[in-house]
Amino acid sequence: LNSNPFSEVLEGSSDAAALPSPAIMMQAAASVNTTIQRLEGRIAFLEDEVKRLKEREEEKELIFVYGTLKRGFHNYNVYLSENAAYSGSATFVSCGKTKERFTMTIGNNGIPFMCPPAPDPTLSGQVSGELFLVNAEKRTHLDYLESIFVEGDWYTAKSLEIFNEDTGKIVRAKSYVAVGDRGFREGLDRG
Repeated sequence: LNSNPFSEVLEGSSDAAALPSPAIMMQAAASVNTTIQRLEGRIAFLEDEVKRLKEREEEKELIFVYGTLKRGFHNYNVYLSENAAYSGSATFVSCGKTKERFTMTIGNNGIPFMCPPAPDPTLSGQVSGELFLVNAEKRTHLDYLESIFVEGDWYTAKSLEIFNEDTGKIVRAKSYVAVGDRGFREGLDRG
């Protein structure tokens, strides 16, 4: 019985010295096993990374924008467009309008404010705007733009019911609403 696993290859060959020694074969096998284990570890790491990235992508939320954040206006280009200066992802979903009535004013600095309804109901109505799906990174940039981290400043982020014009359904989305009577004061100061 021939114990050489390469005997079939060597039949008809007189060059037995061309075969590696059993010790070298064992070293090569160990090296291959080590490489396989490393690759399996890297695959597991990459699978975990893909899972983590998918979970982060799933952390998107719907926001409702109006004024200068709508498509075609300056802050859309800076914050929400495909070529925006600020990182994160934003995807246009649909045009929409608030279910609730608000009063829109323009401040001294040209900033639009969506304010709680005015005492005079003829000054309030549904606000038209756009729905975007944004990730947490993009939402943070928008929050800084709207100064919601500054106590008593411009806006607060509020969950609103929005009529999605594409689907005809009401959806919940975050939007930036003027803090207190700030928008009224800004609008009234303007005359």
